[in-house]
Amino acid sequence: MEEKTPPGFQFVIKAHESITHQHSKDYKINCQKFKEALQPLEENVKLGGILAQFPYSFQNNKENRKYLLDLKESFSPFPLIAEFRRREWQQEALFKLLQENNIAYTCVDEPQLKGLMTPLAVRTAPLAYLRFHGRNSSSWWNHKKPYERYNYLYSQEELAEWVPRINKIRQGAEKLFISFNNHFQAQAVANARMMQKILKKAESQNDKMPTRKQQ
Repeated sequence: MEEKTPPGFQFVIKAHESITHQHSKDYKINCQKFKEALQPLEENVKLGGILAQFPYSFQNNKENRKYLLDLKESFSPFPLIAEFRRREWQQEALFKLLQENNIAYTCVDEPQLKGLMTPLAVRTAPLAYLRFHGRNSSSWWNHKKPYERYNYLYSQEELAEWVPRINKIRQGAEKLFISFNNHFQAQAVANARMMQKILKKAESQNDKMPTRKQQ
């Protein structure tokens, strides 16, 4: 991965499921092995952070909040980005906890089904992170193959909805990553290119806006 990418390219690597989904007693050993595997990226300044994407079963309780902080320590000094699936994590107390421990919050776009995350624009660390999963409501819970959940192509209008939110989370951020997980039939690539054009157009329009003279 390091050899196939140019200088300046950065990855956000998703933590292995043995760390985020299985909660093995050996998770600290797994974290260490994971960090060792990422050394080529770290040594060449290509590691933007580690994404810990937790499943819907990961509830907002004292035990899991402690586990999150333990992961932050285990992955140090690599930046940790936390992604949750249960809406109960979306509360000010959690945002404060992440901010105090320099853990980046993952803003998500996904189907607006009961219990899932809403599209909040929140940044809790110098690193801002946004992840698009698609809005395939019919296949999110009911699918025969995992990839069916992410079979979705965003429209221009749906992506444009995020421009004000992106402007909010990128303000004061050291870097912003936008990831598309609607990978079925390369729809993620198409939407990523679409989003680049949308943001470039928005930035161009902002540059052309006249500044108000102070009286």
